[in-house]
Amino acid sequence: MIGKRKLLWLVRFIGVILFLKAVLFTAPLKNPLDNTMKIFIYIIMALALVLLGYNVTKVNWSSPFTGDSSIAMIGILACACAIILLLILLISKKIERLNER
Repeated sequence: MIGKRKLLWLVRFIGVILFLKAVLFTAPLKNPLDNTMKIFIYIIMALALVLLGYNVTKVNWSSPFTGDSSIAMIGILACACAIILLLILLISKKIERLNER
């Protein structure tokens, strides 16, 4: 099983990769606010991943729905929902840009 420190480093690494992808590999758009929003979405996704990793370390896997573990499970679910919603937003913005062309 992965230790807590390794998991935290993995989540940080994924967050840095998402941030670098947003900053370095985004093509300049016609509207500068779209590019800013895209970078902001990637930052929020990285924060959600960090919170998800933190909540995973707080879960008592022998009884995940009792005490503080239930709060951590709710946090995991909330972070997963936030990431999915942000991915849907990114995909819809990409489709919107393709329809403008």
